[in-house]
Amino acid sequence: AMRVCRLGVGEVLLPKNYRIKTVFDRLHRLLESPAVAENCRRRAADLATNTTLERTCNLIEQLGTRGNS
Repeated sequence: AMRVCRLGVGEVLLPKNYRIKTVFDRLHRLLESPAVAENCRRRAADLATNTTLERTCNLIEQLGTRGNS
């Protein structure tokens, strides 16, 4: 949750503050915010070009085949 806030794509709502009106107000503010929309676009672009997971999986698979040889 803290990372979402740090990236500027969301907010934290603690369980003790969870009320329908509070949730509605927060969602409305987030969905209407140009800054949040831009941050979401940037994060989506980052994820689209990020190959870290694919590279990690490939390395794990390579390690697995070495052990089976």
